[in-house]
Amino acid sequence: MMDYLSSTAPEPTQVALDFLMDQSCTVRVFQDGCQDDKLLSNKVLLHVVGPADVAALRATLKIADGPGGHCMCFGGPTLEMLSADGSRLALLSIHHGHAIRWNRWKDDPKLVNGRGLLEWLAQRDVVEPLREFETQEAHETQRARDLERWLGAMPIALIPIWSGVIGKLGEVAVESLRTVLARDLPDERERILALLGWFGSGAGPWSGFPAYRTATNAPALGERLLTIG
Repeated sequence: MMDYLSSTAPEPTQVALDFLMDQSCTVRVFQDGCQDDKLLSNKVLLHVVGPADVAALRATLKIADGPGGHCMCFGGPTLEMLSADGSRLALLSIHHGHAIRWNRWKDDPKLVNGRGLLEWLAQRDVVEPLREFETQEAHETQRARDLERWLGAMPIALIPIWSGVIGKLGEVAVESLRTVLARDLPDERERILALLGWFGSGAGPWSGFPAYRTATNAPALGERLLTIG
């Protein structure tokens, strides 16, 4: 992360990526990611030498120009781009099917069609990255459904202020919610029942829950329940 923050490398561009692909005649796919210009695994999953296959890969490598952020992992698998004489031109590590990393760039650019890249690999028997991508997509879809259900169970008085109490990292300004709820439901038992109904609409364990659920996982609620039985 410190290397990333201090980097003065240029931002990603499609022009630079296209120039790389113009020079690339063959591609090797390695199992894991890379750090700078060093592979983390020497296991070759695929060796592509046909011009048609390389052209098909190029069609999937479309990125959004400019800053794309920086993934905290090393990625994987990694594409080794080779010239006509077999010398290495670049290592491009794939990050969760959403971005790629090239050490000549500061940021990891977002892929325009990450699934297309993973499908290119799967069609050549490198199937695990696509499976992981689809599993993650399913989890994200389920999390969205869980959030929708949880928001639907929110006490009505809190709906108008909800967007204003969520922080950048998903943390919740619980005191603001308490103030409004106390005004709308002055009876303490009614407030507790409303919060328990909201809490019960969530999904997953009591630990490891989404940050937004701190609105109903507040310790003070549990302490008060213990005191009033």
